[in-house]
Parts: sequence; C-alpha cells; structure tokens
Amino acid sequence: MNYPRQLLDLLQKGDEETKKRIARAWAAYETKIGALVTSDAEVESILNEFDAYAFALIENYYMANRCFLEEGELLKNAGKLSGIPTVICHGRYDVICTPRAAFELGRALPGSKLVIVEAAGHSGSAPLMRSAIIGAINWLEPQVLSPRE
Repeated sequence: MNYPRQLLDLLQKGDEETKKRIARAWAAYETKIGALVTSDAEVESILNEFDAYAFALIENYYMANRCFLEEGELLKNAGKLSGIPTVICHGRYDVICTPRAAFELGRALPGSKLVIVEAAGHSGSAPLMRSAIIGAINWLEPQVLSPRE
C-alpha cells in the first residue's frame, strides 16, 4: 500500500475543508516527530506560522514520487561531491532520517565531517541543532572562501 500516494490523493481531491484538516493533521504529526520534545501547545503555535496545506502537499508529492530518485541513488553518487567541504549535522534521536543514514552518507562522501547532535531529533531549528549548524558554517567558511591551491 502506498500511503504517501493515498495521502497525496486526499490532499488534492477532497473538498477544501477536508484538505485543510488533513494537511494540518499531517503537519502536526511531522512537527511532533521532528522534535525531541514538543508540547501540543508548541505544535499549535508552529502550525499557525506557516501554510500547512502547502507544506503537506509539497512533502507528500515528493514522497509519493520517491523524491524522484532511484533506490540508493544519493549514496551511489555522493562521491561526485568529493573535494567539496561538507559537514553533516544530524540529530541522534532523529526518527525521520536515521543517524545510520547520516553515517552512510559520511562514509560515501570522502573528507566530510559528521556531527551527531546528542540532544536533537530531525528539526533544524532545535537549539542544539541550530548551534551545531552555526558551528559547521563557521568551520566551513574559511575553507570555502580561501583560494584553493
């Protein structure tokens, strides 16, 4: 059963009220599992800051189409990025994209640096993840801006 396809169909073919309700439920689910700890009140506050329908529609469109990639395509071609300074910041408790995937990407991308953020999930806006990303940018900046030999 292709659940992303079924959800995409509901988001595209239902009446406006049903589409909004399904989109909001999807966005709430994604928000809740993306963070390490998020209260229902925080989820509601976050959902009021963006268009849940656009988010759900775009995300499920990509998932229903397997992100337009063949199985294993990203890892198979990661070596093409060799020589480009890369930092992979990944939450230890990410249940959407597992730390194993980040480890495999780091292994497939020679010279990359993998940072496992201990108290973080999937969300890039979590305080410790945000700090790790800023640290990665600071580490990358001199490498990217300096002339290559």
